[in-house]
Amino acid sequence: ILMDVHLPKMNAFDSTKRIRAFESKYSWHPKCFIIGLTGENNDRIRALAQRSGMNDVLLKPLSPAAFRNSCLRHNVPVRERRVSVGKVLHDGESGLQKMQRKGHAVVAAYQQYLQHEGGCRRF
Repeated sequence: ILMDVHLPKMNAFDSTKRIRAFESKYSWHPKCFIIGLTGENNDRIRALAQRSGMNDVLLKPLSPAAFRNSCLRHNVPVRERRVSVGKVLHDGESGLQKMQRKGHAVVAAYQQYLQHEGGCRRF
C-alpha cells in the first residue's frame, strides 16, 4: 500500500494503525506492506511511521528505483513489468476502478475490511 502521509480526514499513521489492528484481529497473513509517502525528510515523520506500523517512508516524488529498493530491503518480491500509464489516465477509468472491475485481490481485501469495520463501500 502506498499511502500519502498527509491524508485528509484521517492521517496515514491512524490509517496504518487501523489496518494493523484489522490484520491482528483476523490473523491476516502475510501482513500488508505499507509505505508512507511524504515531501518532508525528517526524523519525526519516520518515528511516527515506525510507531504506526508502516514498513517504510519514501520521499515524493516517488521514483521506481526507491520503491524497488524499499521492497527488496523488506523482502517483498519484486516483479518487473512495463505499464502504460497514459492508457490508464486517459481511458476514463482510474487504476482502482480497473482493479475492482477485474476482481483484484487488493480490492477484495479492502471490501472485506469495510464489511467487518463498516464505512463507505464505494471507491
